[in-house]
Amino acid sequence: MREQPSQATPTASPERPDTPAPVGHKRVNALATVYHRATNGMGDWNKIRAVVKKALNSGYSDEEISRGLEHVAADGRFALTADTLRIAINRTRPRPQLRVVGGHTPYRNPGDYGDNPDPWS
Repeated sequence: MREQPSQATPTASPERPDTPAPVGHKRVNALATVYHRATNGMGDWNKIRAVVKKALNSGYSDEEISRGLEHVAADGRFALTADTLRIAINRTRPRPQLRVVGGHTPYRNPGDYGDNPDPWS
């Protein structure tokens, strides 16, 4: 006869240490509110939350994300995307989106990529 596990004691699933902790809604909403207030309510709330959640899952701290959100909002010329937030957090220049046509690379103006290592300052 086959033994069946008791219904009274549920089997505990083993904890996996490599799984990241889930991101809480309150934490995401608090950080999304930073950007929403900085832009005077402009922008889609759900899209802002999605970008913030992606940044949190990527391992950035709340302070880094908050600083990056304020920077993107203050700049005013970029839409909030995961890439613009990453650039603002890391304070790096965006990668140039150059299109190769006919096997030739387009001309890059050296003045566009100056010697200033921190273009956000």
